[in-house]
Amino acid sequence: MSQSATGCFVVTFRYQEEGLTDLAKLTGQLTREGFVTSVTDEKGVHHELGSNSFAFITTLDQGDVLQLAQGFGRLALGKQPEVAIDTCKDYLQRLHTDT
Repeated sequence: MSQSATGCFVVTFRYQEEGLTDLAKLTGQLTREGFVTSVTDEKGVHHELGSNSFAFITTLDQGDVLQLAQGFGRLALGKQPEVAIDTCKDYLQRLHTDT
């Protein structure tokens, strides 16, 4: 079995919020599972992710991270959220199109 390189992915959740507790539940669940709300890029610059966005550094592939995020989102919210996934690099490039 070969080992995969470590990768960083950002998952962004879209769902119908029914109150501020939804975001708190989602954030609590994901941070307990190792997701973070900010990343540091290769230049050492710290970036806070947008609302409902979380980063995960792992050896898992993108599809596995997406499945994890969907499951944790469903667990936290009690319904299946829409989840988009990007590499951290792609997410940050879109976030900072001026760089």
